[in-house]
Amino acid sequence: MPKHFPTFGKLGLATDSAEVAQIVVSGHGFIQSDNPAGSLVPCHRITVTDLETLKDLCGSPIPSLKDNTHKNGTIAGLVATYLNGHRPLTDKERSFLSEMVLPVSVSVADAEDITIKAGSVLTLGEPDGRPASYDFKKITLEEGGRIEVISPVTVNATSFEKVVPK
Repeated sequence: MPKHFPTFGKLGLATDSAEVAQIVVSGHGFIQSDNPAGSLVPCHRITVTDLETLKDLCGSPIPSLKDNTHKNGTIAGLVATYLNGHRPLTDKERSFLSEMVLPVSVSVADAEDITIKAGSVLTLGEPDGRPASYDFKKITLEEGGRIEVISPVTVNATSFEKVVPK
């Protein structure tokens, strides 16, 4: 089975700590760095120290901020403008955001395929509200299965399939 772990590769994490097996969620499963023994796949907590890495990992989730106001609007709005790619930041805005947002802790996990069975729940995110970034090759969601998100989460998947019984 080919390895598909773009986040781990970008961050220099060992792909052998990623999960290559088919993950099947029956009942309730979660992916979190706060509970490594219970997490369905290895999840790492990293410290992001630059805005480019934050944008690459998180896309649009907005991490916890030290302050929520700025003379040109909210800091959260400025972060969202940058992370969503609406416009580049000025040098002054980049410096300001770096001071207000960074460093930030982000949880990352990669896995091959994950299936959420009917009647089951997969919880993504961190209980403390920390942002998380997950890369999966394939996500299969059976009818009646649910994905619950408890913090800002970015999920990248090569494919997503919802299985509906005939």
